[in-house]
This record gives sequence, structure tokens and C-alpha cells, in this order.
Amino acid sequence: MKYCVLLLFYVAAGLSAQSAANTPAVKPDTVVATVDGKKVTAGELEKFVSALPPQMQQNFQANRKEFLRQYALLKRLSDMAEQKGLPQQSPYKERLESARMQMLAQAQINDASDGVTVTPEEQKAYFEKNRDRFTQANVKVIYIPFSANAGAPSGTDGKKTRTEAEAQTRAEEVAKKARGGEDFKALVKEYSEDATSAEKGGDFGTIKRTDSIPEEIKAAIFTAKPGEIAGPLKQPNGFYVFRVDGITEQPYNAVQNEIQTSLRQDKFREWLEGVRKSINVQFHNETYFSTQGAAAAPVPSQQP
Repeated sequence: MKYCVLLLFYVAAGLSAQSAANTPAVKPDTVVATVDGKKVTAGELEKFVSALPPQMQQNFQANRKEFLRQYALLKRLSDMAEQKGLPQQSPYKERLESARMQMLAQAQINDASDGVTVTPEEQKAYFEKNRDRFTQANVKVIYIPFSANAGAPSGTDGKKTRTEAEAQTRAEEVAKKARGGEDFKALVKEYSEDATSAEKGGDFGTIKRTDSIPEEIKAAIFTAKPGEIAGPLKQPNGFYVFRVDGITEQPYNAVQNEIQTSLRQDKFREWLEGVRKSINVQFHNETYFSTQGAAAAPVPSQQP
């Protein structure tokens, strides 16, 4: 039977409901315990904890004594493995090398990312060049759903679902009435089947050009003028009819942080792509790298 020692740190969290939230601050060089006669300082223990995943760090805060016992067990087993020379034996040697490579690669990525700088001038220039990106629209909506399983009851209200053609006809009727000047909120109350927005008179909130919504919806909304109707717009499960209440531009101060983040990400991706392109990779056996070749190749065992 195989065990994962790191799981002990997860198990430890459930052993006590104790909380260390009010633990008084202790100087890093303070000896807080001994393990097999070796002194352990608060600084050493907390430095070890800081490198662990968040869940394990929470376990340390929940029950520091039990965590130290688990830490001591981990240290003892690790020392035993060193004494047996396991780090120099396969497959442990390769796994350690792989883990070290990944850790160093992540360290380099973090270092490069932290080193990316964006000047206020660059942010302002980006804003001026991309003003259209920072427009937003306040809209109301009427939603008419349809289903491939038309005729079946939908939800607890007992209403039957419509076919796509039926929903389209109804949506076109709604759009025509809205364009004809009928009160949009009244149309929402009568026709819309999106409960969340219908309760608010059709209010759909604010849509930004950067929002993750279908491009055809954004295009229709942002080409409309305030007060105009956009739609019906077909989506996989229904038709939307929008009324554009207003289109405004976000001020620079409101989007400054967003611009900084975007530019930092762009610069980092550019750096990483430069590193990728600088690597000289040559393939000398196409059969090995083909799908068939990969399928035929023996898969190394992942078990010791």
C-alpha cells in the first residue's frame, strides 16, 4: 500500500477546531520547539510554511502543534530517504529533477513578471489610442427562449417551450412594438422570460466592449444610438431584444488600473514569446513524434 505523506498535512486540519488567529507575535529567532533534540525557531517553521499551498498554511494556523508533529514526520522520512540514497535512484532522481526544473521555471516567470514596468505615459497613450474600448452601454432586455424539445413543459409554471421559429416570430413582434414606441417596461412584463432582468423592468445592467459576451450582441448594441432597439438577436437558447438606454465613455481614472494590468500582461507575453522563439529546436525522427509513433512507443512506468 502506498501513502502520500503530504496528505498528513491536510488530515491535520481536521484534528482540532483550535484557532491560532490570536496567537501573539513571536520573534523569528525564538525557539518554539525541538525535534529530536534540534531546536526549531519560529522563523524556520514559518519560512517552511510560507512555501506551502494555501490549504496547508491554513492547517498550520488551525493547529500549530499538530502541524509541527506532521512536519517532524515529514523531516524524518525525508532524512531516511537521503540516507538510503533514494534521490540518486530512478525514478526518484528524475522526479526531483523534473520538480526542480518546474520550480525554477516558475521562479523565472515570476521574476520576469515582477520586473515588467509600465509608465504613466504608456498608460495614457494606450487610453487615447483605444478610447472605443472603454465605452459602455446601459441596456434593457426582453428574452424569448426556445428549445429543441419544443412542446414539453418548461419549469414549474407549466408553460410549454417554443420552437425556434415560434420564438423568432414572437421576438420580431416584440421588437416591432418597441420600435413603434410602446412602453418597453410594459413589454418586458408581458413578454420577457428572463426572471432576473424582468423583475427589474428589463434592466440588464452595463455592457462593456471588453465583456465576455458574444461579439454579435456587442456589435448590435454599440452601433445603436441611445433609445434605439437592437435585435432580435439569436443565441443558442433564445432571442434577445435590447433597448439601448445610453452609451458613455469610462474616464481614464476609472480604467487606469485595468490598462496597467493589460499592458503588463502584453509586455510579459512578448518577453515569453521572445524566449520561446530564441530556442533552437530541431526534430530528427518524424516517426517518433507522429501520433502513430507516440502510440506505439512504450509508456514509462510512473510507479517506483
